[in-house]
Amino acid sequence: MKDINIYPEPSYETLIPFLLRWEGGEVDDPNDNGGHTNKGVTYGTYAQLCRQIYGVEPSKEHFVALTDVEVGLIVKHFWDKSTNYNEIRCQKVAEAITTWRWGSGNGGLMWFQQMLNKEYDCKLVVDGIIGSGSVWFINKLDQDILFKNCLKYRKARFETICKNNETQYKFLRGWLNRLTDFGKRWNETI
Repeated sequence: MKDINIYPEPSYETLIPFLLRWEGGEVDDPNDNGGHTNKGVTYGTYAQLCRQIYGVEPSKEHFVALTDVEVGLIVKHFWDKSTNYNEIRCQKVAEAITTWRWGSGNGGLMWFQQMLNKEYDCKLVVDGIIGSGSVWFINKLDQDILFKNCLKYRKARFETICKNNETQYKFLRGWLNRLTDFGKRWNETI
């Protein structure tokens, strides 16, 4: 196993520009399972977190006017839930886990936990919660191999989504392009 202490403390702030570059602006595609989206934030997520994060009532006007800073606050919320409040010690792995949640909600974290169980026999409860048990296993693993597995399983998950719902094929190329770019950030290919 690699010495996990060689990595500096991870930060959600390095992920924000990547997400904003790929997410674009407001979209309301009827085939998008997330529904009405702005800068990668679904209206459902926004409405659920608006009071907690921004201290205001949710509104369509505020949603379509979200600033990059406001989106960053939602990224931080997702990061905290995905890394057990920054306990994942490797930046690229913390980002990979967070992007699973960003793109697929708690279901994304459940797929990540399933991958850990399958590849590493972790015997984690697949509940979409990255708690101390998940963190303990994640931090003990070779981070480079874990990251490669994250990319491989994420690609397979995208393909499975499309096989299960033909309307999603129109998004596959964009999902794979973003995943490829994400891997390149860390000198990995999918």
